[in-house]
Amino acid sequence: MNLDKLTKKLNVNTQEFKFQFQSHPNYPSALALSDTLNFLGIENSAYELEKEYWNEIPTEECFRQK
Repeated sequence: MNLDKLTKKLNVNTQEFKFQFQSHPNYPSALALSDTLNFLGIENSAYELEKEYWNEIPTEECFRQK
């Protein structure tokens, strides 16, 4: 999912989101994304996962309403 699509879905200002995310000291990383969402007041969770389990992560397609 690209940032423009994400910010639209989250109903947040794209420029503010990009500024916060890209200026994070750990950009680009999951921590930077999680911290940006926290800064914008969006509840989220981040987890450390070994690469061998990545194929078990559901994709965006799994969450689309039919």
